[in-house]
Amino acid sequence: MTPGHEVVGEVLALGDGVVDFLVGDRVGIAWLRETCGNCRFCRRGRENLCPGSRYTGWDADGGYAELAVVPAAYALPLPTGYTDDEPAPLLCAGLIGYHALEQC
Repeated sequence: MTPGHEVVGEVLALGDGVVDFLVGDRVGIAWLRETCGNCRFCRRGRENLCPGSRYTGWDADGGYAELAVVPAAYALPLPTGYTDDEPAPLLCAGLIGYHALEQC
């Protein structure tokens, strides 16, 4: 297992059925990289508590790997005009902040 989360990279290839991205797109891979989508937490929008959750750099190769694979639903399109370092923190801490903001 290669560690590293808060991954910023470029799409090099697409899996079967992926239509939301093109080869060459700039994407981020968040710390939370997969959930079951069916448990009570996922159904309530609290997927960060999913008992079946998987994490980048823990359950699958992360940002220090030469290449990383992520389910398309957990790849995030990144805007242009930013360095790789600028959006990276949002790919981890952004999850916590997002859920906190929803509670307001």
